[in-house]
Amino acid sequence: MPNSSYFEPQAPAPGLMKIDCTFKPAGTGAPTGLTGKGVASVSRTGVGVFRLVLSTAYAALISGQVTLMLNAAGSEVAELAAEDVDGSTPYVDIRIVDKSAGAAADVAAHANNRVMVSLTLRNTSSWS
Repeated sequence: MPNSSYFEPQAPAPGLMKIDCTFKPAGTGAPTGLTGKGVASVSRTGVGVFRLVLSTAYAALISGQVTLMLNAAGSEVAELAAEDVDGSTPYVDIRIVDKSAGAAADVAAHANNRVMVSLTLRNTSSWS
């Protein structure tokens, strides 16, 4: 593996923070392999639903993107389901949906299966 240096991600604009993370779904089990700064934990809260607990509270969620990396082609998509980033336990919920079934679905455990998340949050109460 090359020995590379990377700078910390920069805020996209003053008053904003970007958080990127990834984790491995494990079917009906607890997700594993959480990596990335700014997320304290990830848990499975229901069929196809995961809760990312953030390390700190923010004033608002500005944007978010969820991408699935799957070992086999399928009809699953990922979406943001709920958020409370300014609460005492700030979180963002992610839902995996099987489009062919029209319902939330678990993703099997596999070394190549990952959920990748990118969030942009406002970290000040005023934003200009």
